[in-house]
Amino acid sequence: MKTCYGCKEQKDADSFYKDKSHPSGLSGYCKECSRAILLDAWVEDVKRNIVWDRDGRHCKMCQVFVSLEEMHLDHIVPLSRGGKHSYVNTQTLCGPCNLYKGVRTLEELGVLPNG
Repeated sequence: MKTCYGCKEQKDADSFYKDKSHPSGLSGYCKECSRAILLDAWVEDVKRNIVWDRDGRHCKMCQVFVSLEEMHLDHIVPLSRGGKHSYVNTQTLCGPCNLYKGVRTLEELGVLPNG
């Protein structure tokens, strides 16, 4: 387990890019935070557990219960499309819904968010 410099969450090593310049061999920022910084989309630290609790621990698309470990932190407006890494632009999705959504918005999919 390693703590991300950005979101301050403890995550598995797989959540970090390899970086030989760091003593641990891993980047200081998790992949999610690294991507937000790279795309100049960083607004604030977003804690997965806070979004998960806020969203009632359910997927905003299909309403299935999602454990914190299985939760996908989805950007409502994808970072690649100008969305920001912030609480107002994140939501809880289950894995299958997040993979289906991809870089589209819920409106583009014709899906109204639940909750």
